[in-house]
Amino acid sequence: MTHTEPAPKPLAVETFARFAMGFAQAPLPPEVAHHTQRAVIDWYASIYPGLSTPAVQVLTHALADDLDRGTAQLLQGRAATPRAAALIQGTAAHAAEVDDSFRDAMYHPGAATIAAALAIAQSVRASGPEFLRAVVLGYEVSTRIGVVMGRPHYKYWHNTGTMGSFGAAAAAASLLKLDEVAFANALAIAATCTAGLQQAFRSEAMAKPLHAGRAAEAGVLAAQLAAGGMRSSLDVLE
Repeated sequence: MTHTEPAPKPLAVETFARFAMGFAQAPLPPEVAHHTQRAVIDWYASIYPGLSTPAVQVLTHALADDLDRGTAQLLQGRAATPRAAALIQGTAAHAAEVDDSFRDAMYHPGAATIAAALAIAQSVRASGPEFLRAVVLGYEVSTRIGVVMGRPHYKYWHNTGTMGSFGAAAAAASLLKLDEVAFANALAIAATCTAGLQQAFRSEAMAKPLHAGRAAEAGVLAAQLAAGGMRSSLDVLE
């Protein structure tokens, strides 16, 4: 009698990648599109007061070499590289502390996810529906990881900085139209770029909103690297 080994269980990033491939083919329900538009409007409402904060002003000055060129655009109208746009606007969206929040994951999903999605959407000249679909996918992937990590993770880490990297990577990967293998690797690369220590905001320091910006930038970079053929360890979440 022939013994057949059971098929290996898909790894978490592979499961997300498979979901993303199916999601790309399914119509976006009207009610989902409506609530996604609301999330984007909320992101814009949170970013404008953040733009005038000292942290964002310092960051924008430091990134001068990445501004006034590139394929993305800041809200004030300046051209920027996609990574710089994601970093600056992800930071600004969290700086005034009025961005959206998902309690079950101790996580602000919009700041990094939408910043990354907008930067890449501008870069590839995506349509409005493509942009909204990418935002939804970023929320779906990152909030699920966030629910699993939850409050114990928040003891030492800032979930918006860590979970936000996955939201940004999923959104960017969607807009870059990565295949299943590359999408899984984008998440795996993002995993090794996650950061954001709680200690950064246990005082009056200015670095807390930078966590969201760095998450947006990490997600953009991870998707770009995966698109170029970079691979990473797919068992990172396990």
